Amino acid sequence: MNCKWQPNISIFNLKKRAKLIKKIRKFFECRNYIEVETPLLSNKTTTNVYITPFETKLINNNHKKLYLISSPEFHMKRLLCAGMNKIFQLCHSFRNGEIGKYHNPEFTILEWYRKNCNMYDIMLETNELLKSIIKYKKPEFVSYQNVFIKYTNIDPLNVNKEKINKFLLERKLTYLFNNNYDDIIQLIFSLFIIPKLGLENPIFVYHFPIYQAELARVNNKNNKIVDRFEVYFKGIELSNGCYELVNAKEQLKRFMYEYKKINNNKLERYVDKRLVLALKYGRISNCSGVALGIDRLIMLALKINNLKKIISFDIHNS
Repeated sequence: MNCKWQPNISIFNLKKRAKLIKKIRKFFECRNYIEVETPLLSNKTTTNVYITPFETKLINNNHKKLYLISSPEFHMKRLLCAGMNKIFQLCHSFRNGEIGKYHNPEFTILEWYRKNCNMYDIMLETNELLKSIIKYKKPEFVSYQNVFIKYTNIDPLNVNKEKINKFLLERKLTYLFNNNYDDIIQLIFSLFIIPKLGLENPIFVYHFPIYQAELARVNNKNNKIVDRFEVYFKGIELSNGCYELVNAKEQLKRFMYEYKKINNNKLERYVDKRLVLALKYGRISNCSGVALGIDRLIMLALKINNLKKIISFDIHNS
């Protein structure tokens, strides 16, 4: 019998997945969050050079280019600027080329935003949500700088090129010598640190370098870092969040910085001026938000080791 038509996920796990998503919705409803819906098709897309969007065209409007969202973040922030206070959304997002054990180009994402809330408040709320879905004893909280030094003996906030080159030489990565050292720091973190993080309990890594945060506020005590965090469990990135940047002028400056990198890589992207306008004229001051990969969370909750086994149809079976 030809079984190629069947879903990736078992019916047993499909039902478990549905229960977990219901539990997530209940978590936010009990905290007076409002569930919202925003477009999956957008006129603009991210300027993040590390994310490749899916493109399409609107045929009855001179083939105007549109994009599938890589995250609902920009639209949700516009809702906050319009007067919403606590919102969450469960939706699909899309990132071209991201295929692997823990990646699928189409994935389910949870995002939530809360006014009058700083990075530490939203980290604690993230921990409460995670504990309601997966079992663990106690999370760890550590700064990006400290965890980087622990595993590499390199200070990511005070770059020593000789130390970095020695680290690369020992791992036969000499072709990276004299490249952009900000990019190298990110590569070292991804390849040599993340796989070691949160093997027993989730770990919250906070205060990332400023060049790794397009949308987060600069820390008020150290202008080399931003109030941004990521959560890792079993060596897998699970979520990221931050104390949101709400200054329109600074946000435009950050977008333009990313836009220049996009141009240098000959990629066609444009700054989302609608978000900048929302920040300029909207009603928003203190706000924090989180993005969390639902497929990865469910994979960890069900103790399954491959993302495609907990989604109905992956990209190869769609």
